[in-house]
Amino acid sequence: MEISSSEYHTDFTQENLPNDSYKEKRNIKHTNDVTGRFDHNSSKSNSDDFASNSDDDFTKNTEYCSTDSDSDNEGSKRARYENYSDSNSTKLKEKNREHARNTRLRKKNFIDTLKQTIHDLGNERDADEVKLRAELSRIAHDSLHRKQTLQTFFFLRASGETDRQKWATILADDFYLTSPITPYRIFCPAEVVCGIRCMQGIDAVVADTASLHTMLQALATRHNDKVRMQYYCGMEDMVCTGDILMCRWVMKTENAVACGANFECFKQGMMTAVFNPQGKLQSVELIFDVMSFMQHLRRASASHAAGFQVVPNTLSLVMITNDDTPANEARIIFESSPPYKIHFASEKWRAISGIPAEDAVGMPCFFLSGPCETVGGSVDQTSNLRQGVKHRISSYAIYSHVMPDGTPKKLFIRIFPLYDDNLVTHYLALVQNAVVDM
Repeated sequence: MEISSSEYHTDFTQENLPNDSYKEKRNIKHTNDVTGRFDHNSSKSNSDDFASNSDDDFTKNTEYCSTDSDSDNEGSKRARYENYSDSNSTKLKEKNREHARNTRLRKKNFIDTLKQTIHDLGNERDADEVKLRAELSRIAHDSLHRKQTLQTFFFLRASGETDRQKWATILADDFYLTSPITPYRIFCPAEVVCGIRCMQGIDAVVADTASLHTMLQALATRHNDKVRMQYYCGMEDMVCTGDILMCRWVMKTENAVACGANFECFKQGMMTAVFNPQGKLQSVELIFDVMSFMQHLRRASASHAAGFQVVPNTLSLVMITNDDTPANEARIIFESSPPYKIHFASEKWRAISGIPAEDAVGMPCFFLSGPCETVGGSVDQTSNLRQGVKHRISSYAIYSHVMPDGTPKKLFIRIFPLYDDNLVTHYLALVQNAVVDM
């Protein structure tokens, strides 16, 4: 039975074949195609010439042999394909397992790295917190130290301290102090720069402190005690930023009324302080109302009818203002070097000391050699007066004087340096009878 081409195409379509591999379908199609061609050639040979049967038989046998050989090749190819598929599947599974293993390792390494990063960040954060706490502690300590240093500055200034070593514990060697010009008390004219006072060095601060306290003694009419003052500046009034500290302050006398003043004097102002890396004061700027305090001193003073007297700071000014001295006060000008000869004595000197003015000129200044008492009654052989002349600063003391007729009396003496530019050339002594209540 012959198979027509339509039946061939109908029977061997992919829809009628079982679900085998695509290559098996191609092998079956190839075998049937070879068989169909053989049958067709065989029919045609019978109709043409019988003599060609022997040749056709040979051809047919060859084709059958060829078909068997192709079938064997197809089987071997199928086997090789199956082996290849199995091998690829094994390799693919191994590759997938290796990929999964590498993925787990990468994930583990990532997690370990992440944990280490978190640990390092935690350690870094802890270290930063320790540094921050240490820095905040240092800042707080430095701030407290600076505030205490500033309060020490006010304390030494309020107590009238003239010991340079004590000032050197809080002031730098190149320290400078600036303030408004203070015409109501002694200062070096060379300190005036661009309308303000600039005091450079520790010695200048000591001299300014002595000048301030000597000026306050002019408020007193009784000399049992010295006029004391106090600075008020609380920690809460201080603002510290880095090496700069700013604060407000109030200065007030404590016993001026008890010493004979009309009322207690006070002034208030602002301060800006700069510290060096060693924690010492590098500079201080004082700001206050000069004219207001000067008028306050005039109203508070009860020592004379003219009010509070401004003391000149040069020899020429002393000679010009000599006639303006109070009636109960004598003036003496003496040289700044031993034996401290008297250069000038006012007419009132005779009434107070019993020595004529013309006889006093050329004599050594006697109150620099005799026993003196500090204000308050204690005897001090070195005395404030001698120390003041030695250190070129203002000073005051009560001197035990004996009149020419042998009458003892006490004199209240204030000494001020007189300047020629930046040099002390003479001293001015303001002398009056001391009023000491027994």
